Amino acid sequence: MPLNERDRIEILMMIGVGDRMRTQQEVCRLFHEMHPDREPVSQSTVSRIERKYRELGHVRDAPRQGRPKINENVQQDVILSALENPHCTVRQVSRDLNIGKSSVSNIFKKVKYHPYRVRLIHELAEDDFDRRTEFCEYMMDHNNQNNGNVFLNGHVNRQNTRYWSQENPHWMQEYHTQHPQKVNVWAGVPSCQRTVAFEKACVLFNMGAVYTQIGTKQDRCTAKGLDAAVDSFLRAAGTFRYIHENFTNAPSMDLGPEMLEMLVQLMLAQARECLLEKLQLQSEENRSVDICFDLAQEAAHLAECYNHVNQLITHDSVRDYLPYSWSSLVLVKREYYAGMAHYHVASGVLHKKAEEMSAATQDTLMYLHAEPLPAQLDIRLPKDENERRLLGRAHLREALVLHEECQRLHRMCRELKGKQALASVLRNAHKTALHAYTATEAEDDFSDLLDPPQIQAATKFQLSLTPPDFAQYRVNDLFRGLGPIAIFSAKRHWSAPRLVQLHRGRTSEGFGFSVRGDAPVIVAVVDQNSLAEFGGVKEGDFIVGIGDKDAKWSSHDEVVTLIKNAGDTLSLKLVTPMDRNYLKLLRSSIYWYILSHSIILKRTIIFSPLRRAIRGSVSTHSSSSGVSSGMSSPAGSMAQHNSKRMNWNPFKRHSSSREGKDFFENVILR
Repeated sequence: MPLNERDRIEILMMIGVGDRMRTQQEVCRLFHEMHPDREPVSQSTVSRIERKYRELGHVRDAPRQGRPKINENVQQDVILSALENPHCTVRQVSRDLNIGKSSVSNIFKKVKYHPYRVRLIHELAEDDFDRRTEFCEYMMDHNNQNNGNVFLNGHVNRQNTRYWSQENPHWMQEYHTQHPQKVNVWAGVPSCQRTVAFEKACVLFNMGAVYTQIGTKQDRCTAKGLDAAVDSFLRAAGTFRYIHENFTNAPSMDLGPEMLEMLVQLMLAQARECLLEKLQLQSEENRSVDICFDLAQEAAHLAECYNHVNQLITHDSVRDYLPYSWSSLVLVKREYYAGMAHYHVASGVLHKKAEEMSAATQDTLMYLHAEPLPAQLDIRLPKDENERRLLGRAHLREALVLHEECQRLHRMCRELKGKQALASVLRNAHKTALHAYTATEAEDDFSDLLDPPQIQAATKFQLSLTPPDFAQYRVNDLFRGLGPIAIFSAKRHWSAPRLVQLHRGRTSEGFGFSVRGDAPVIVAVVDQNSLAEFGGVKEGDFIVGIGDKDAKWSSHDEVVTLIKNAGDTLSLKLVTPMDRNYLKLLRSSIYWYILSHSIILKRTIIFSPLRRAIRGSVSTHSSSSGVSSGMSSPAGSMAQHNSKRMNWNPFKRHSSSREGKDFFENVILR
């Protein structure tokens, strides 16, 4: 049990003063005799209390310092960030100001800032109720689906829906997203297209944008984070390239070929930027002459990449639809990496081991410099210390000029001017180049008037795009629940689904209809005075359900199996096309197929590929037929009848079907 202030005063009184002072051992024994139920004190504790009293004049504990106080300047920066952007997150402020997330949270708590949740409310107009009723009636009449059974395929994005303030602002922002036409999700420009391909392209475009966000959120101070950023940028570039190659005639400019090509090159440039940073990070402790030259060529190549991106951005079809900060940042990076290329060349030329360059390094330096122009320094490979110093200072001076230019471009853009992190990087690069330039300064040196030779760009990294892999995850089509689009689309018309119950008294008796086709299966023939006719089954009806199972996508064999397993009671859900006769189209397609092959039918001799199809439609009393699958109806699904007839023949009818032995294959009679 720790000693309180009263116990310490008691120990001081036991020690005494003058001739009546007790030793530390006696004080410990006396304290234990007076308090036998407490833990005995040690001699070091008595000595510490005595020494503290002599130095401070009291035995009270010093006030604790507590947590370190937050810097007032940092606190003001955090508050200003919240005032400029009330929707900012703690992570964003922490990253922008380079302080801990806990410190940002403590500052917000100290100034009584609360992240008020933004409620997502859909404003209703006076006629919205009528429009909703009309839409529900249309869906009921056209698709025969109740809107109460519709479910949301996805989730509403509620991330970053906060508003930092000391009081609830009851803030409301209107988003005018309800347009009469389709609205592009990225550019906000109305566009309309008849197919769903545009929607798929928009989803892919958003996936590429998400990959770019994943790349920017990586920790680029580590090699692992840089590798992850490179992978994300390459995936984004592959996604944009896939859209460029597979989606044509874009209705909006953001999916146009010029815009997509610009985005692909921009993603590749950012991937190369991460690779250059990784090379700098790995060689930071021990940077040789060869590595300096490699960094110079990589930086020069990156500057050329951003120069190419700048040319794509300034295209007429791209320039007007991008923010000015994009083009400004590309120009800043172009000048920045061009300056870094000259700085790395100077670092290699002025290296302390530059005199010991090998033959391969000298060849690299010779290739690195282009042929000098009249106003440039005519030194590609320095021969002595003086030429190395002249060449190095020329590159450093060029690096200073380029860094000053990129700082000027940074100040000209209002949006980039507020990015303190970017300004700090540019300022540090200029300071480093200036320090290296002044360190090599000498008196009466007039050779600085000449410019250094141009640096030839080169790279050792071969980048390959990563297109989206659609086979990695199996998903269902968004419109699969409607059925085959060729039949169940908005431009087709059919009747409301009706339920037909067929109950046969004897197992040997058939239901009196046959079917053809696949997905969906169509009723081909309905016998007269049969159960199917009495139940309301019509020729040309589509079978969309058997019992509790949806049959819109069922094949012919699956429908046959379901009918056989139904037993004596068969429950069918049927729809009747209203705009065309699909059964007639099916018959005419087979007829024209025969005419196109110049086949002469005589008696029962027919072309073999159609033989099974025709035989499959013979049984007018069967519950199914094998037209679309190329297989005849199973014997178990047919019912016996006295008057069997062939239901399809372009020239004549036969009173009975023929056996397989009567047919010949690939025979034409003339």
